[in-house]
Amino acid sequence: MQSAPRRVISLVLEFLGESFLSKERARAASTCRAWRQASLVASPDVVLFPALPPPFVAEEGVFASLRSHFRPLFRGRRVKRFVLADQKWTEGETQLPCVEYAPLCSLLFCFPRLVELDLRGTTITGHSRWADTLLQFLPSAVGTDLRVLQIPPLLLAGWKGRWWVDLPNLSVLVIGGRRAGPGGDLWADPPERELMLELLNKLSRLEIWPAAPGDWVTQSVFGCGTVASKLTELAINVSKVTEKHCREILAPMAQVTGSRAAGRRQSTKPPSAGRRQSRRMEEPAVPPPSLELLTLCDPPTDIVVSLVDAFAAAMPAGLRELRVVNSFVFPSK
Repeated sequence: MQSAPRRVISLVLEFLGESFLSKERARAASTCRAWRQASLVASPDVVLFPALPPPFVAEEGVFASLRSHFRPLFRGRRVKRFVLADQKWTEGETQLPCVEYAPLCSLLFCFPRLVELDLRGTTITGHSRWADTLLQFLPSAVGTDLRVLQIPPLLLAGWKGRWWVDLPNLSVLVIGGRRAGPGGDLWADPPERELMLELLNKLSRLEIWPAAPGDWVTQSVFGCGTVASKLTELAINVSKVTEKHCREILAPMAQVTGSRAAGRRQSTKPPSAGRRQSRRMEEPAVPPPSLELLTLCDPPTDIVVSLVDAFAAAMPAGLRELRVVNSFVFPSK
């Protein structure tokens, strides 16, 4: 086994799962030094659950062991994707595994070149204000290469800190999950429109799966205007959108979109910096011009037809696909 060529070892490891924490890959890595080194190079993903049993992770010293493995020889720099819990594994579960806040933050410092981070599927404990501080802490831990961030709805408490400013490469944000439930009353105080526009200016894909107030959904997210010129994919929960929102927000939005498509005269004089800033803050509620895929989740059954028609009428000309899905979860056995 020790004399096997490296490319043969790498080929074998491709059939043993993507995560370094998979049992098959870990067993192969314990064979000899050559297999261990090949396993490290070929393992850019780390998925904690269910690769590690939840009761085992709760034991003291487990996260310390993980840190002692990834810190030496810059092993953590090879990791590009860190996932707390596989979403397929947590689907339909009523009780999620618990993870301590402080050990989790210490482990994240081992991965300074993360490209994708998924913090969903667990219950974070051990800090009364973890929801306010975790997003502020991310840039100093995982570096600036982060492009995809997937977070639980509870982290929305840290919106006002403008945490995205220190993540220049962030392009994909996923809040909650389609099969993770509606999120309850976590959206009682959603982000203000100005903050939402500032964030949307960075993103190419946004998914918001928990239920949110209808006026905020239609105005601040779907009606984010030309400020979100990079946004091409949007998935949003519309369970709280009513006929009133369709009539008072979406219908006027469709008229503005139609007038822009017909071609409106524009000034040839380039606007100054102050005029650009004021125009950004007064951006009318219209959909982003580059939107290509729109997913509507959990539309009310009594107005589903009129609601879909209202969204379709307000679409930008470049939209290629409109999807309607639900978040029903089959109970686990």
